[in-house]
Amino acid sequence: MERVAEECGLDRGERFDLKLAATEAVTNALKGSPKSHTVEVRVAGQEDAVEIEVVDQGVFSRVRAALHRGPDSESGRGIPLILALVDKVEFAQTSRGTRVRMSKRAARPDFS
Repeated sequence: MERVAEECGLDRGERFDLKLAATEAVTNALKGSPKSHTVEVRVAGQEDAVEIEVVDQGVFSRVRAALHRGPDSESGRGIPLILALVDKVEFAQTSRGTRVRMSKRAARPDFS
């Protein structure tokens, strides 16, 4: 992921944000899938962006995710972090399980 993100023009901070968001998505997928199932991660580079897709075989529950939130909770921060760190995110329930697709674009230099 690091190499692809660097090749797509993401700077060090943008790469860090993307890796943290991807780590949160994979952690959620591992927690939400039965132990015998797999979690798939796909990384795709575009001209000035990186897209990451995480697919698990679990069932995403917005209610369950909301119940884990709280100031002293050790879980429930992953989705808010993902939303804050990437430019675009999509959560979908598919016939295979839950899919999280996120993308991060390289910042454009401001020449004004």
